[in-house]
Amino acid sequence: MNQNADELYLTAEAEYKNSNFTEALRLYFEVLSEEPDCAPAHNSIGWIYRTQFDDYPKAERYYHMAIKANPTYPHSYWSLAYLLTDLERNEEVRQLMKRCQSIPSIDKSMIQQRLAVLSELEG
Repeated sequence: MNQNADELYLTAEAEYKNSNFTEALRLYFEVLSEEPDCAPAHNSIGWIYRTQFDDYPKAERYYHMAIKANPTYPHSYWSLAYLLTDLERNEEVRQLMKRCQSIPSIDKSMIQQRLAVLSELEG
C-alpha cells in the first residue's frame, strides 16, 4: 500500500475499535479507491458486513476478494472459515482448511483447531 492508503487503513481500524462502524466502512472503501487490491481492507469490510449487519453474502464476497487480492494474507481465510462455520457449510470449511495447509503464513495449529470445531459441531 502507499503511505496515504496505510494511514487511511489505520484510521479506519481505530474507528472500528471505537465502534464507529459507518466511518470505518467509509474509510475502508476510500482505501480501496486508492489500492483496489488491499486485502486487509477487503477483509475488514467483510468483517463489518458479517458482524454488524449480518449480511453474509456481502461478507463472503469481500473475504473472497481479499483472498484473491493477496492469497498469503491469513486473516481472510479465518474470517471466511468462521462465516462458513456459522452457515453450517462444513464441507466448504474442510476444503478451505485443506487449501490453507499449503500457505506458509497460516498457523497450522489453527487449521487443526477449526477442524476440531467442525467435529464437535457434527457430534
